[in-house]
Amino acid sequence: MEKIKFETNIPQEVPLKMVQGRPQPSQYGPPELMFVTTDERVFFVPQEAGEAIHALRPAVGERVRICRLEVPQPGRRKEIQWSVSKADGGQAPGATARLAAGGGVQRPMSQPVTGNGSKAGAPGTNREILNPGALFLLQQTKQLIGVYHAALVYAGAEFGTAVGPDQVRELMLAALATAARKGAGDVV
Repeated sequence: MEKIKFETNIPQEVPLKMVQGRPQPSQYGPPELMFVTTDERVFFVPQEAGEAIHALRPAVGERVRICRLEVPQPGRRKEIQWSVSKADGGQAPGATARLAAGGGVQRPMSQPVTGNGSKAGAPGTNREILNPGALFLLQQTKQLIGVYHAALVYAGAEFGTAVGPDQVRELMLAALATAARKGAGDVV
């Protein structure tokens, strides 16, 4: 079976054949959960991310959006956090999990990484090769992803399925456009 790999900060939608993960040993640490997709591919996620998938109560064949996020931590190494939600925007309360935030399915789970999650020295991990404009764009994008993720977590926890990812995105875009028109300065 083909293995799905989750690239850092790039969400993927997967149609689940197995809605309950199967524990598997991991060579890198604690056991992971293995899931199978309807097209007979497999993917592995940490226990906490698997619990967040289960909290969504997806049906067989339903698409789930999964993202492996790299989040900067002031004065510390970056953390890997997992975000899961139903691809159609439906969510169980709190099911879009920012797993390093603490509480419920949002339990701490961190893994030190360098650059974009690759091994040190891999292409794209050296900040020196980026010009100042590219670095600024990269930082702004990372901050926007963090804000969007926090808004998704809040929407899921406070409003359940009434407010989905598309509505959060539209609200953020409207707020950003309004702030830019009013000259709010450094918005992100």
